[in-house]
Amino acid sequence: MTLLRLVTEPAVSGILLGLGFAGLVLEMLSLGVVAGTVGVIALAVFFAAHALAGGADPAVLGLATFGLAGILFEFYVMPGAGVSGVIGLLALIAAVVLSFGTPFALVAVPSLAIAIVITVLVVVLALRVVPEKVFVRRLSVRDDDAGAGAASPDYAALIGRHGFASSFLRPAGVAAIDGQRVDVLSEGDFVPAGTAVIVTRVEGARIFVRPEGTP
Repeated sequence: MTLLRLVTEPAVSGILLGLGFAGLVLEMLSLGVVAGTVGVIALAVFFAAHALAGGADPAVLGLATFGLAGILFEFYVMPGAGVSGVIGLLALIAAVVLSFGTPFALVAVPSLAIAIVITVLVVVLALRVVPEKVFVRRLSVRDDDAGAGAASPDYAALIGRHGFASSFLRPAGVAAIDGQRVDVLSEGDFVPAGTAVIVTRVEGARIFVRPEGTP
């Protein structure tokens, strides 16, 4: 019971929620699964603790599951549609609020404030520590080609080469072309991981691909 009481404390609940939300944000931006896994585990611990403490009943847990499923559906099945992601996020937030039970003002507000701060700090720190990841380029509006000059690898030889998407292309991601892992951009909106692709054009350090068999 001591551990359960500790996990449901406002500060600890805020930390778990912060890690959960930050993990989901980083998973969406980085196209990886590690951050998302950590986020899901943190949220699972949060809801499990509050369920055992009597705050989260089966209806709340069902709402949380529905919300998380909606977010993951947006990530992996129909990225860019937005509807499932928004509905899932609203459902997840509602489940978080309801899981605190009656003393909302005394417990939920401080926890959510801590969660927001941790989410922002973790995401900003990740952007600073790993500046060359795909998600940094997706969030940046600068043109990386200007100033790359002769230091940029010459990928022109890859035009017309075949490979497969190593990650989701939304539209940025990673592909294996002739056994070489390179950062690419899809010509369309979304390409699932494992899809056979062909390099259509190269612009500086930007490699564009499309699924094989598509015009």
